[in-house]
Amino acid sequence: MPMREISSKVKSFKCGVRSALILPPAVAGLLLLMTFGRRGWIGGLLSYMDIQLPFTMAAVVMAQLFVGLPIYIKTAAQGFMGVDERLELTAMTLGDSS
Repeated sequence: MPMREISSKVKSFKCGVRSALILPPAVAGLLLLMTFGRRGWIGGLLSYMDIQLPFTMAAVVMAQLFVGLPIYIKTAAQGFMGVDERLELTAMTLGDSS
């Protein structure tokens, strides 16, 4: 399915990407800590399974993804939207399966 169709059909996806872009990094960190901390929504389940996520390297990677991924998604979506529709049609005639 072309990115053009995905981004036009999924409004909540766009809203989630925008909200992650406008959050200050401190608020994003607090949100992640409240969600994945020992007493957080998901962190409680992880703690019950003896998985410690807060203040680990995995938590740093997750925070970087949370902050950086919306920028990448927005840039990639704009790039895919700029692809000429005739090029997509040509690709389909040449055997593109999507």
